[in-house]
Amino acid sequence: MSADGELDLTAAALRADGGDVTTAIEVLARKFEDALPERTTVERRARRFMSGDKRVRSLQVGAGQFAYALRLEGGRVEAWREKTVGGIAIRRDQLELDAWLAGLTDALRDEAAHSDAARAALERLLG
Repeated sequence: MSADGELDLTAAALRADGGDVTTAIEVLARKFEDALPERTTVERRARRFMSGDKRVRSLQVGAGQFAYALRLEGGRVEAWREKTVGGIAIRRDQLELDAWLAGLTDALRDEAAHSDAARAALERLLG
């Protein structure tokens, strides 16, 4: 399966309802943590009180002048993109999951076209 095919499967899982969304976000968070650790922030919370089993609550990935973020709350996903200047968010746009994933992928591909390090990170993410 191609890297784009794997990304399409992740996108399809993100569009699904219920547990599939939670699982897809877990997989996505791990991929970003492995491929772009310096640009990725993942917040996890325990599933139950005093449980060692933690699930992703939020995911944020920096790409160029934007930060792409997801928050999972009670099985519902909120997605947005923030434009940042000097580390300060000056604009926040709510996005549908498809648009969020497409925007982040496009931003990373744009960076990869100009940077060997970004290209290697994108290959780790998609591969």
